[in-house]
Amino acid sequence: GELIDTCIEVAGDLDPKLAAKLSELREKNPQEVARRLLGSRRLLELAQLKQRDPELYKVKLFELETDANVARLAIEYCRARQKGTQDELAELQGELQQQVMFQVGSTLRSRADYICRLEEEVQRLDAKLKEDLSAFNGLVAARMDHLLNCAARRSKVPPGGVSPDAQRDAPEIPSE
Repeated sequence: GELIDTCIEVAGDLDPKLAAKLSELREKNPQEVARRLLGSRRLLELAQLKQRDPELYKVKLFELETDANVARLAIEYCRARQKGTQDELAELQGELQQQVMFQVGSTLRSRADYICRLEEEVQRLDAKLKEDLSAFNGLVAARMDHLLNCAARRSKVPPGGVSPDAQRDAPEIPSE
């Protein structure tokens, strides 16, 4: 359903032709496309990221595009070294350096953003822990009440009592 739609959107963000092909295949065999998309760990992770955090998804998409540009330029540079001119090599080297700068800068920015998110989560968890610690006695009482009420409902035993089943099934003990 929705996750499959998002996977196809992500595929379109990466490669519009791939998304068109997936949409066409989905019309013919939706179960097979769903199985394949859900089996694609990286695409699935990107789709979940897009749903959960669209801003971080955009950053990740930029990183992937930059990675692809770096790989493409590195291949072009290697080919040009074999048959290219010095001017062509210098131009490709400049483009490659610019893309590597984007790549490293984006990676560092992502890492800093991730650390900020972790710090926010730690602060939220710390506040929750402090709240729970201040309500310790109330939490214990609520938990005990829940456990005792659930146990009583399950076995029809009044708190501190004996279940009717246990009374019926207990062997008679002769009195002396």
